[in-house]
Amino acid sequence: MITAGIDIGSITAKAAIFEDGKLVAAKVVFTGYNAEAAGQKVYDEVRSEAGIDKNAIAKIVSTGYGRNSVKFADKSRSSCYQNRLRNFLLCIHYSPE
Repeated sequence: MITAGIDIGSITAKAAIFEDGKLVAAKVVFTGYNAEAAGQKVYDEVRSEAGIDKNAIAKIVSTGYGRNSVKFADKSRSSCYQNRLRNFLLCIHYSPE
């Protein structure tokens, strides 16, 4: 199963893609003034770099201060907010259904 996580922070937006629990790709971009656009951009870029079609992703989780700006996410988790990408990736990976 392929899953994705997007963290929208005040400075950077981060995205990660997992396949069967293994990290496939991760990307960080500057958030800028538009959290929604940053979320879409980082998601599109990480998918493109990984060569994964959007229809192949089974679940998308968003987190961070701009988590509600990611309208295409399946769920939003405020409890995943962390200062480090590593912790963000772990939270997305182990996010319960």
